[in-house]
Amino acid sequence: MISWTTPTLPVHVRNADLVSSGCHVAVTIAQDCHSVTVEDPPMEYDSETGTTTLYVGLAQAQSGGLCAGPAKVQVNARDWMGFRPASDQATTYIGSNLLREVI
Repeated sequence: MISWTTPTLPVHVRNADLVSSGCHVAVTIAQDCHSVTVEDPPMEYDSETGTTTLYVGLAQAQSGGLCAGPAKVQVNARDWMGFRPASDQATTYIGSNLLREVI
């Protein structure tokens, strides 16, 4: 993912069917004291692998708030009964952009 672009980051959550359980999902990308959270991104479940894939799209201003370097990604979900699991944190890399503005 490159800052100041409109990327779609695929996030894989293994051993969880977040689709048919009707979960509300929040995906957070964080660096130090700055974070971006995307709620209820499009997602699909693969029953063969037991994996839910979330397609996390960011606006230019959202990705522009992230700096070049590593960032943590975590998924929080809440089902209809209020149960709230969270995924382990994963690391992604943010690439830099020479044009640091929304166009």
